[in-house]
Amino acid sequence: METKAGKDARMQMRIYSYIYSRRTGELPQRGVIYSLGAIEPESEWSSDESMIVIDDLGDEDKYEEALSEFTETVNHIESSREVNNWQSPVTDPGEKTCDSCPVRFSCDYIKQYDREYENRYP
Repeated sequence: METKAGKDARMQMRIYSYIYSRRTGELPQRGVIYSLGAIEPESEWSSDESMIVIDDLGDEDKYEEALSEFTETVNHIESSREVNNWQSPVTDPGEKTCDSCPVRFSCDYIKQYDREYENRYP
């Protein structure tokens, strides 16, 4: 069963292949993603879990699906930025995401996930 991390990695590779094809005129047929740790954060590291091979980068349906999802995400971010109105996450973004977020100290949504960050000032 494909995990969210695996799905995201495959989508990312499809977007990279699109950018590559725009630059070179050739669409890659295969891609490999290597991770310095386990792709699944909760699992122990092993060489099998640190690599994803994508043999179907030329699959038009999957390619179009990735581009469509990416475009939808970009449009959502741009429209939210224009009106400075950011939706609450539908699901917990995860502790690692919150820990690295630059607005975690003033986030209106973080308390619903039982996280608190002490205010820091530059």
